[in-house]
Amino acid sequence: MTLAESLAILATEAPRGPKGPRCTVCLILEQLTPEERAALQSCFENPKVSAMAISRALSGFGHAVAGPVVARHRRLECQAAAR
Repeated sequence: MTLAESLAILATEAPRGPKGPRCTVCLILEQLTPEERAALQSCFENPKVSAMAISRALSGFGHAVAGPVVARHRRLECQAAAR
């Protein structure tokens, strides 16, 4: 089997369901008010706002989350992207 054939098989297989725990940022988003969600989304869309800054802001208001988790969510590499 060639690499191309192997990749073609992978592309046609049904995607696997999400593994592991839900994304912490997704869980936090469910707890926020519409105004807070909009403000957070604005931060995600602004490349000048670092994931660590977002993490510190959320953690400061009782939503403990690490910077790398925010970065993964921002890149759409979390469980939400798998849905």
